[in-house]
Amino acid sequence: MMGQPRWLMIVRGILAVLLGILLIAWPDHSARALVMMIGLFMIVTGIMALIGALILRGLGWGLGLSGAIVTLLLGLLAFLWPGITIDILVLLMAAWALVFGVIEIITGLILPGSTIRALTIGLGLISVVLALLLFAAPDVGAMMASWLLGLYFLATGALRLYQATQVPREPRVYRVIGG
Repeated sequence: MMGQPRWLMIVRGILAVLLGILLIAWPDHSARALVMMIGLFMIVTGIMALIGALILRGLGWGLGLSGAIVTLLLGLLAFLWPGITIDILVLLMAAWALVFGVIEIITGLILPGSTIRALTIGLGLISVVLALLLFAAPDVGAMMASWLLGLYFLATGALRLYQATQVPREPRVYRVIGG
């Protein structure tokens, strides 16, 4: 979400890319491991998005807060009940991607600046497309879901990292010791 400090955007982007690599590299892991990995990712990114929304209460901060809370709650659900079937995981991810995608699109529509606006809307559209694909085929196997989700996390992580390069750096604050 825009309005976050650059470092939060970078960490979220790196986490997404790493998760994408893991999902593509080891698609044969059990549904339980997949649920726990994605749940943990959603918990961490939900917490980061929550911190970002609370630190900077600027334009669209309520949307950022909503997305953070939904991500955190769905992540906790996935992590605390890892025994759920892969079909439930696919539907859970589809719901998350749809909600988060719509929030990103709405946020992008109210942001100033063409590059940042386009990147934010692009992130939202990728999420909505993923959601529609997952809702259309919830019976997809764990391997295909792993690859699809891996590609999704690689794409959104890379876009998030690029998005962070478009945000001005935060000013450094230096403390004068002893003075």
